[in-house]
Amino acid sequence: MDAAKLEEMLATVTSMAKRGLRCICLSYRDLPQHDSQRSEDWLEDADALDNELIAYAIVGIKDPVRQEVPAAV
Repeated sequence: MDAAKLEEMLATVTSMAKRGLRCICLSYRDLPQHDSQRSEDWLEDADALDNELIAYAIVGIKDPVRQEVPAAV
């Protein structure tokens, strides 16, 4: 990812976070095709799960505090 896109992504996340939204980046990674007996082998490789991800959306969700939380704190 080039510096301009990274800066734009960080600005977007910062803007949403300042408004109290939880930020989630949706991403994917193409995995090599496996035969049917080895279709889940990639799950054992932790590096395969978080390397070379392609971000395609950033979403902000509201997560309001439940009524009972302030009294508990």
